[in-house]
Amino acid sequence: MSDIHGLLLCGTQLSRLNYDRGLAKHRGKTWAEISHQKLSKFCKNTFVSVTGSQVANYSHIFGSNNTIKDSVQIKGPLAGLLSAHLAHPDYDFLVLACDQLDIKIDTLELLLRKYNYSNESDVIMYQHLGKPQPLPGIYTSNLLRDILQRYRKATDRTDMSLHSSIKNASICSFHLPEAKVSEFKTILRHH
Repeated sequence: MSDIHGLLLCGTQLSRLNYDRGLAKHRGKTWAEISHQKLSKFCKNTFVSVTGSQVANYSHIFGSNNTIKDSVQIKGPLAGLLSAHLAHPDYDFLVLACDQLDIKIDTLELLLRKYNYSNESDVIMYQHLGKPQPLPGIYTSNLLRDILQRYRKATDRTDMSLHSSIKNASICSFHLPEAKVSEFKTILRHH
């Protein structure tokens, strides 16, 4: 098992449908539980990032010590990443979104292999057709520390996103094999 920690992003919901994707069920388990299990195969600890309105439901499933409430005022995956960094500033995170149910174990394993051999990189991710695929991905504490400093200094945070925050980072990205492209499509079906 690696020294890396898992971070499952569950902090968004389909507001127009009042629908929390992480709590949707598939074969008797929530999407969050399925994704959490995948991360837990490789990680010392796996944390779940949620919004304030989701804390009670996710703490009930994963425990309050493993549930991290978003604590920064931005939207998207970056909110979960920075909130996890504030809670655990020395951790590197293997990050997965709760609606990426099709991501296979070997896909995560390849990211970890690159992480173990890429001491210089701040981010490890796949790319497809020349475009970065930031989730799943690995984000180091050094990078998150830098992003947090930029967040604290920013007067306008409307353009802060995961993509914009990593564009000047040291990235180890590698080609996503065509056979794995379908794993990266998020699931938006309704149960």
